[in-house]
Amino acid sequence: MKKKVLTVLIICMCLSASGVFAYSKLRPVQGENEFRGIGENMQSSVKSLLSADISLESSPIATYESRNVQDAMGEVLGTKISKTYFDVRYASYKSSPLEYENPKEEAWESIKKEVWEREFAEKNSLMPTDEEIRAYVETNKEGFHSTEEGKALIKALCEGMGLTEDEYWKYHEKYEAPLAVIHNKVEQFAKNKKIEIAASDEISSTILDNDYFNQLS
Repeated sequence: MKKKVLTVLIICMCLSASGVFAYSKLRPVQGENEFRGIGENMQSSVKSLLSADISLESSPIATYESRNVQDAMGEVLGTKISKTYFDVRYASYKSSPLEYENPKEEAWESIKKEVWEREFAEKNSLMPTDEEIRAYVETNKEGFHSTEEGKALIKALCEGMGLTEDEYWKYHEKYEAPLAVIHNKVEQFAKNKKIEIAASDEISSTILDNDYFNQLS
């Protein structure tokens, strides 16, 4: 039973790191080396994001919005998207065990859906409370700590990212957990109200810095 719970938690974490939108392609996670590798591939972009985010202590949910023209890589629904924020999403897709053929496009698609879901949640009073986000984090944390295998996996991920486990969970609470909670609430609301969720090609967007985007593999 514990192994089953751990597997579900691993899936949730991988989905959270990759924008929570690609669950149908998930294959079994290999183990510590893979988790450490994911962390290593994300370390530089995550640390850049944490260094750039002056609102880390004051804002409970991260912003994807760029603060200046130089940092804007694209625009979704009129909101300019930060390169620093996108770099983390791109790194998560590029290092994902799902082995995407075109990680930069997958990352961009996930950003588009994230912006649409955030705006939908704000308009429909679905934004998560601090308590909902913390509860999601605690569920993940308890799931990993429930087995020795889980403890080893989260330890490997943190080591790869160059973060202590406490630092990682703070990062998870601001940059990963809110996406998952918003996604779940929007999906459930749309299902209950029989509302169609916007398809990716229906979400207005454009790449503003083609040189930056094209140099990504």
